[in-house]
Amino acid sequence: MTIIEDAVGNGVDTSHPVRRGGPRLGCGHRGGAVMTSPLRSRMAVLAAAIAVTMAAILVAPAATPAAHAGINADNLVAFQANTGILWTVSEIGVGHPTGLAMRTSTSPFIRPGYHGSEISFQANTGVLWTVSAGVGRSTGLNMKHGTSPRGTGAPGDQIAFQGLDGTLWIYRNGVGRSTGFRMRAATSPDILPDPGGGFWMAFQSDTGELKVVDPAGVLHPTGHQMRAGTNPDLSPFGYGIMLACQAVGAVLASGFAPVLTERLGREGALVVTAALIATSETVLATVPSVYAADAALALFACGTVTWNVVVVVLRQTLVPQHLLGRANSVYRLVAWGGLPVGAAAGGVVAAEAGTTAVFGGGAAVMAVVAVVLLVGARRRWIARAEQGADTAL
Repeated sequence: MTIIEDAVGNGVDTSHPVRRGGPRLGCGHRGGAVMTSPLRSRMAVLAAAIAVTMAAILVAPAATPAAHAGINADNLVAFQANTGILWTVSEIGVGHPTGLAMRTSTSPFIRPGYHGSEISFQANTGVLWTVSAGVGRSTGLNMKHGTSPRGTGAPGDQIAFQGLDGTLWIYRNGVGRSTGFRMRAATSPDILPDPGGGFWMAFQSDTGELKVVDPAGVLHPTGHQMRAGTNPDLSPFGYGIMLACQAVGAVLASGFAPVLTERLGREGALVVTAALIATSETVLATVPSVYAADAALALFACGTVTWNVVVVVLRQTLVPQHLLGRANSVYRLVAWGGLPVGAAAGGVVAAEAGTTAVFGGGAAVMAVVAVVLLVGARRRWIARAEQGADTAL
């Protein structure tokens, strides 16, 4: 389900409402704001700078190979010594034995937490243990011999591991549960937090196939076979690139929106943006390529922001001045109120039919919206409404 949110309406000042007969936009249509070319250029540069900065922040963790090699943000190393004891090494090279015995042929995993370093490992008894603030605790959950856990770190630390029953397990907030997905013996999973919430997991299945679990808990076979005894490694780099593509698409909309509106009018612009969003979600649902997903996300962001620009100006033009504040409030109530409903519906669809069905459903909804807008454009719904507003003045 796709919900298009009005991100521009936040700045509406209803105490000094925009005059419908006021200045015109650079695209030649009357609206509620004036943005000259130099100002638009400065805003585009500022938005691009912000997008690049955010992308750098998101990608930065991936630039440190030690993030998956036992080194956390505090520059501490965790390892199993030749005595079988869990050791840590500080940033100045000082080693410290924890006194906790580990199972042979296993490795600990260290990550940043709320209280410094947090470590998870398989104890010599085969039980999953954690170390937080220097204190070791048993989870009471048995692990498969020869496997190692992985964690996401704070906030919302979650640990993925292979349970004694040979299935993929998750441990969070003191509670462990099996996903029911069977793993190959002597292999370990990987887990990575998702920027939108939840987490991704990758593991080698009992058939040797690489499989991925999305934040909705849906299993996705990849069709790729792994060598026995090897483990997958998820990288946050790809997520940084995807979010950067969305930011680029949103920035491009600042130049795309006025050009599109000038050439096609508001009615035509809305039809095109709805079609762009439908196309982007169709690509996400049908093309199994990370490059196609990056392009689709950029297209989606460009279409969504362009929609917001056109709709906000249109609303400020058509709504009477004394009702503008209330109209914006109702619009935002419906838009934001629909977000949890859409998220819940998307989760149900993803659990029953997979994430591709979610994107496919969103594409279908936006395709219907585009058709309705096309009919409205041919009948000049918006033009007639604008004429009526001008007559009322």
